[in-house]
Amino acid sequence: FEDPDPKMRIIEGGYHPDLCFMDKALTQEQKRDGIRNLCGIGLETEAHFWLLENLWKAMRQPPTPVPLILALDYGVESTAVRIPYNFDVYELADFLEDHLDDVRTARQRSREGYGLTHSELE
Repeated sequence: FEDPDPKMRIIEGGYHPDLCFMDKALTQEQKRDGIRNLCGIGLETEAHFWLLENLWKAMRQPPTPVPLILALDYGVESTAVRIPYNFDVYELADFLEDHLDDVRTARQRSREGYGLTHSELE
């Protein structure tokens, strides 16, 4: 699954680089590894890649896409999810199953509180 353009792989995989942030605690090497993982580089099977692609699509689902923060561990911020830079695809799926809807709802409420519409945020 080696891809010469990791940014394109993120977009093709259903995730958008504008929704991805890095925790300040990560080293440069961890940041690089995290981006490679987001892109699906090094996944063992097509099934892993398919699952990762669909997780990113679920997170980007309009009208309220959910940002992610590459970090050292899993966690929930008020309007984003924090995932480890070296995440396992199946652990990520379980984490998102438990938390994605709550974060999306909190993000939607936050955006509504500022009076922003989906079209204004595009």
